[in-house]
Amino acid sequence: MDKLKAIIFDLDGTLLDTLDDITNSVNYTLEQLKLPHVDKLLVRQYLGHNAKRLWQSVLKEQQSYLNQALDIYIPYLEKNSKVLTKPYEGIMDLLQQLKGTYQLGVVSNKHQKAVEEIISHYFNGIFDLTIGERPHIAKKPDPAPLLYALDTLKLNKDEVIFIGDSEIDIQTGINAQVQVIGVTWGFRDKEQLIGENPDYLVDKVEKILKIIGE
Repeated sequence: MDKLKAIIFDLDGTLLDTLDDITNSVNYTLEQLKLPHVDKLLVRQYLGHNAKRLWQSVLKEQQSYLNQALDIYIPYLEKNSKVLTKPYEGIMDLLQQLKGTYQLGVVSNKHQKAVEEIISHYFNGIFDLTIGERPHIAKKPDPAPLLYALDTLKLNKDEVIFIGDSEIDIQTGINAQVQVIGVTWGFRDKEQLIGENPDYLVDKVEKILKIIGE
């Protein structure tokens, strides 16, 4: 990849294993609403869009609780997002190897404040750009946040590769006409990602280095 200048990552399920903290926050919220807990594997399949979509899926036919759930969940998760969350094995080494050679960014559907806080805690000083859910920018799989990242970094589409763990990320890359690497260690099963036709699909972090030629 001779032209490659920047590598942009999804956050949850790609860089960070956030599933336990998110599940605990979901179940805390359900407790406050006097609703039954949900299983971690169920939460896993609902992740990738944003908090509102997560709760629409969790609540199913009980959508009348939606606003109340979000009012409890978002501040609770913000306070408890760094309890069990950790980078996936090999991620810190990967980022250290890439830093300095490439511009590095994050494009996430998690709201902006939460993205900034969690990046500062786990990856302080590593990323050149962090884009979360913001007003007036459509969410993934709309290409808008990824294209905004390219514009901010002043890069062409063929100078960037996007890395994510879900069909949402793969569709974002395709919609933005940017090469995309799907990873299988996150919130989706390999078979599901194969069906999305990413440019590359990897099951180990070190394979990312082979793809980009490091």
